[in-house]
Amino acid sequence: MLDTAGTARNTRHLLDLLQRLKPAGAPLAEPDLQHGFGRFPVLGYVWYQNDYGAPRYIPYFHLHEGIDLFAVAGTPISAVTDGVVAKIANGSIGGIGLWLAGDDGITYYYGHMRGYAPGIAPGLRVQVGEEIGYVGDSGATHGTYPHLHFEMSPGGTGRTVSPKPVLDAWLDQAEANANDAIARIVEYNQLNRIGAARWQSVFDLLREPAAPVESLWPVALDPTATSLGVQLAFDGIAWSMDAPQHPSLAPGIADDEVAAPLVGDLVLQGPSWLTVSGGSPLAVTRAAVR
Repeated sequence: MLDTAGTARNTRHLLDLLQRLKPAGAPLAEPDLQHGFGRFPVLGYVWYQNDYGAPRYIPYFHLHEGIDLFAVAGTPISAVTDGVVAKIANGSIGGIGLWLAGDDGITYYYGHMRGYAPGIAPGLRVQVGEEIGYVGDSGATHGTYPHLHFEMSPGGTGRTVSPKPVLDAWLDQAEANANDAIARIVEYNQLNRIGAARWQSVFDLLREPAAPVESLWPVALDPTATSLGVQLAFDGIAWSMDAPQHPSLAPGIADDEVAAPLVGDLVLQGPSWLTVSGGSPLAVTRAAVR
């Protein structure tokens, strides 16, 4: 059956870390969130779990092809990579949605939004972290808890893979970067006693967002596999961002209409590791400090 109980994550710890980079009592501004969240697509408190492949019954029975990121309505949504807004739409199922054709060769779909950020239109080029919309409940989810439906389609083929491992890696990296910045603040405080120059902003200490993960797709995709089968290839990838889990990340499990008998037979055991050509382990790298 799908593992939803053991995979829930939230951004509380990341927000706490970023707040430590601000003067006492100063609120986090949107530029702080854009920089601090890296490639993570929702800039605020978010809760999510592994609901890729879970049964959905509205407006008809289907398997969930993305991950739902629950947040307060109106929370900003950002571009997860540099790319071009390929299409926008307001449909009866996905509601207000947007397709981002990433420079990394992946098409990202954002659904159920409340609206678009000013100036968003097809053909517009955006950069990672740039605000593109706001969390909502449009489309078939109207009246439910606001969330962003987030999909990934390598090569823009329309066939989805689970975003869960990638979202986890982006969140892990953002937390690690914030921890690095905090450690450098301690170093700065020591150096400042002997007259060292100040940084313009403590948020300049944060690393750049993660390098694109396009090298994953040729390895993980099997042309004969189902979308669920492709997802399981990712479950075994050992990401290089192994930031320790914080007590605030303890799962807060919500009820879901997961019908275990319908999907239990589809879940296979994925590999414990994968390699790229030449036998080098797959990893998500971090760019050098500015």
